[in-house]
Amino acid sequence: MAHELNQPLTSIYGCGELLLRRLSEDKSYQRYVKIILDEATRMSDIIKKIGKITKYETQTYMGKARIFDIGKSSQAEKRQDGDEVELKNKNHHVE
Repeated sequence: MAHELNQPLTSIYGCGELLLRRLSEDKSYQRYVKIILDEATRMSDIIKKIGKITKYETQTYMGKARIFDIGKSSQAEKRQDGDEVELKNKNHHVE
């Protein structure tokens, strides 16, 4: 799944960098291109976390609701001796 998301994201980021270079003298549009690049970087970080999901963790959202916590779910597990270990992802089919 990460590969399918990263391909178009790489294109978006590359085009954004190209636009930023071409608009180097036009400050009014640079701001918008920088937003595109920042958000593409943010999405890339999220995709990396998705690829590291090893467990299902939730967090409280809007009162009593619970939502998936990608940050906690993609962290390395701690063993009893305190060492962190990265769990290998298992293939899960989600419908």
